[in-house]
Amino acid sequence: MPQAVLELDYDVCPKCDQDISHLMVPKCHVSRCKGRMDEVIDLNKIIRMILLTSNPSKFAPEPHHFNSRVECSFRDFLSGLGFDVVHPYTVDGRRTDGYLPGINMVIEVDGCYWHGCKDCGFDNPSKQEADRQKDEHYSNHGYRVLRIWEHDVLKLLA
Repeated sequence: MPQAVLELDYDVCPKCDQDISHLMVPKCHVSRCKGRMDEVIDLNKIIRMILLTSNPSKFAPEPHHFNSRVECSFRDFLSGLGFDVVHPYTVDGRRTDGYLPGINMVIEVDGCYWHGCKDCGFDNPSKQEADRQKDEHYSNHGYRVLRIWEHDVLKLLA
């Protein structure tokens, strides 16, 4: 069975019914939300609800790289500072989140949940190892690497 891409895109948190439409990355709220104290929320129920009520194309196998809002916002931020940001950009078959040709730097924006940010209470050792190998791949091809956490991007944009 092909892997599905699950992008949580809510106006209201399915766990606590709080309005989260104003948040840049609502999935961060949903991933940390404890839900209403008066009921236990079943994660499988939430996923089924998303699958039934959302556009089915969101859950199709990903044909190419997914651009998160945080990645796009960070590229816009760097462009606003006067950097020439190239996107899409690949290094020997590996796609980056962006490239700064003026300083020969590859950009990788890591989502706190998916990449296992310990500061945010997440852990994903296999993804962290894959990220380390990706950084080594870029370095071996002569690139400098800027890897930044989602929560740091959000602080920059606040």
